[in-house]
Amino acid sequence: MAPRENYFGGDEPVAYRAHVHWIVFGPSCVLIAFGALLTSDAAGITSHAIGWLALLCAVPTALIALSMRASTLVIVTSSAILAKKGAVHSEQAELRIEKIEAVDIRQSALGRIFNYGTVVVRVAGNATMEFDLLTFPAEFKRQVKRVIAERNAQRTDIA
Repeated sequence: MAPRENYFGGDEPVAYRAHVHWIVFGPSCVLIAFGALLTSDAAGITSHAIGWLALLCAVPTALIALSMRASTLVIVTSSAILAKKGAVHSEQAELRIEKIEAVDIRQSALGRIFNYGTVVVRVAGNATMEFDLLTFPAEFKRQVKRVIAERNAQRTDIA
């Protein structure tokens, strides 16, 4: 396990920390490429204007992606999955390990190529929590299953 890190006010060992994939910068990169192409010398006046507009739109798109990547935190500890996302409008969630019923992964073809996806955690009471665009979703699922197995082994040792 990793050293103790104080993310949510607790002092619990972190088993795994998930990150948002760099693919969130994809739309801004497309806008930059499109804008650079249209603002080249070979393009006409109308294309220049559209190119500059695309470049102008790329800036807030990149800032939003940077904010999403920097302000999203998903960690697995020995007792819970803790999630925090959002810089301006912040949301926090805690999913207790003993309440987790299933961990599912949704990946597109592009997600399988670049190794990112959405992890859906189902907890008791038919509630679900989705974590979008996480890097290495299979590793996240493996770590959650490992923590659940360790917790169940501890319970059987006690009983």
